[in-house]
Amino acid sequence: FKININKWIYSKLLETKDKTEKNLKDYRFDEAAKNAYQFAWHSYCDWYLELSKTILFSDDESAKNEVRQVSAYIFKQILILLHPFIPFITEEIWLKNKFDNSGKNFLMLTNWPMGEVQKDLSTAQVEKIISIISELRSFKNELNVRPGSFIDISIKGISKSEQSFFIENETILKKLGRINNLFNK
Repeated sequence: FKININKWIYSKLLETKDKTEKNLKDYRFDEAAKNAYQFAWHSYCDWYLELSKTILFSDDESAKNEVRQVSAYIFKQILILLHPFIPFITEEIWLKNKFDNSGKNFLMLTNWPMGEVQKDLSTAQVEKIISIISELRSFKNELNVRPGSFIDISIKGISKSEQSFFIENETILKKLGRINNLFNK
C-alpha cells in the first residue's frame, strides 16, 4: 500500500491531544469534548477503521499485524482523551479490558498521549484519499445513485500526477469508493 494510515491516525491523535489540552487549559470544555469526539468518531471509527479493512483483508501479514497493534494503541488513547468527559464509562472499559496488564490500575492515573505532531507525505496522501472518497460519495448522492452501487469513473481529464495517484491507490479507492473500473483513456 502506497499510503500509511498508521502514521496518519497517530498524527491525528497527537493533533487532537494538543487541541484538547489547550481547550481544557482555556476552560473551553465544550471545544475539548468536541475535539475528542471528532477524533474518536470521525478520524478513528469512520476513516481509520474503514481504511484498515483493505489491509486486514490483504495477504500482507506484517501490515495486518501493524494495523492491529496501532488500532489497539489508538483505542487506548481514545479512552484517555475521553476520560475527562465520560469518566465512569471510560474507566469501566479500561478495567474490563485490562489495558494496564494487571486490571488494577485505574485509567484516571494514566498520562496523556505523548509525542510531537509530524506531518509527512503519507498523512497528506491519506487526507487526499479521504477527500476523494467523500467527493465520490457526495457526487453519487447528488445523482441519486444508491450508496452501495459500484460505478465506473474516468480519470482522463486530470493531470498526469493525479492520474498516477489514482493508479497507485487503485485498490483502496475501488474498495471504499465502490468503483468497478478506472478509465484513463
